[in-house]
This record gives sequence, structure tokens and C-alpha cells, in this order.
Amino acid sequence: MATSIIATSAIVKKTLVDREHVDKTKIRMQSYRFELERFREIDEQRSRRIRQLYKIPENAYVVGMVSRLVWWKGVEYGVQAFRQFRERVPNAILLLAGATGPWMPVVKRELETLPPDSYRIIPFEKDIDAFYKTLNLAMHLPVSHGIEAWGQVYVEALAAGVPLVCTESGVACESLMNRRDCLMVPYRCSTATSDALFELFSDDLLRARLIDGGLQTIRAYSFSADDRLIEEQYGS
Repeated sequence: MATSIIATSAIVKKTLVDREHVDKTKIRMQSYRFELERFREIDEQRSRRIRQLYKIPENAYVVGMVSRLVWWKGVEYGVQAFRQFRERVPNAILLLAGATGPWMPVVKRELETLPPDSYRIIPFEKDIDAFYKTLNLAMHLPVSHGIEAWGQVYVEALAAGVPLVCTESGVACESLMNRRDCLMVPYRCSTATSDALFELFSDDLLRARLIDGGLQTIRAYSFSADDRLIEEQYGS
């Protein structure tokens, strides 16, 4: 029997206690940690490669999602929201990165309602740090409060300085605040998501405030000296 169990978020801890009936005294909280600086230190050549590879016009307003295509990620609601957003911002382009998985037929049906040149399906992008830097806005839309155990996209987007429209799930439940770090929207609601995208598009001051707030908040997920020592002892 394990003498201790590491939970990476409050949602994971709650699941262990409520569903797995783990003794609370055995649970140790330890969230994920990131080299946050790598999302900010992106040279122009790397960003240019992304734009050239995926044929993104210079005047495009780029909205992105980084997600596997599984039902609980809510990608189809992001596509629906983008369709509404693009009616108001005709030069918008949607990038779906990491876009593989069993939910592809559902997402494809939504994508087929868009002009073919208004979106890109990207199964895998190795330089995800540079990918984030090409985005004007990001979406992350898990479909319920407890469906996402952690959700590193929340932290990655904010670390890259990309304004984020999201639902409250995973680590966002315990760390992010609506209108301080991001714009939070109801689950499975494409209209509210589209409105949030357009609000960010239209409001320079709001974007700047959320970028600053997000960067401040996610400092908690940066590697410390103790984290590095643990990594050296146990491996990555």
C-alpha cells in the first residue's frame, strides 16, 4: 500500500477522496511546474516558420486552440464560437493544434461550416512555444468543472502572453480569476465564447490587463530550486 499519493490539483485530490476513498492524510499536493521563460523567449525566426508552414497571412487575426479531439475538451464549441466571431472579424483564422483523436468527426462537421481557408488543422507541432506566439487569442473549453484533471493549456497560453477565453476546469478552478487573468465563459456555450472573443478583440486595455494578470498568477507554476532538486533526484 502506498504511504503517500501526490495530487496535482484540488480536483484530483477531491476525486481521490470522494471516488477512490483515499485517506486524506496520505495525499500530498504538488502541482506541475514549467520553465515559463521559454514561452516568452521566442525569436522572430521561429514565429516566422510557424506562419509560413501553415500559410498564415500577415493580416490574419489568429485564434487558437491546443487540444486533443476528445469529447470533454469542447473543441466543437470553440469552432462554433469562432464561426460567430469571424462574422464580425472576417480576417480571423482558427488554428487547431494537437488536433487528433476520436472526436474528429464531430469537430469536422463544425469546421465544414467555415470557409476552407479560415482554419488550419495541425495534428502535431513540435515547437508549441512558438505556436502560441503566433496567436492573438486562445481558447480552452473543457465541458465541466471536474472533467480536466489539470489542463496545462491554461498555463501555457498565459505564459506566452496570449489573452485566454476559457471555461473553469482543472487548475483554473483554484488559480485563475475571471477578468483578472482571463475571460471565463459558461460550459458548452458558443455564443458566450464568441462574445468574449470579440470583447477581447475590441478592447486593448482589457487584453493588456489580462496578459499582466495572467503572467502574475502563473508565477506559482514556475520551477523553484526545490523543484529542480526533486527533478534531479527522481528524473523528469
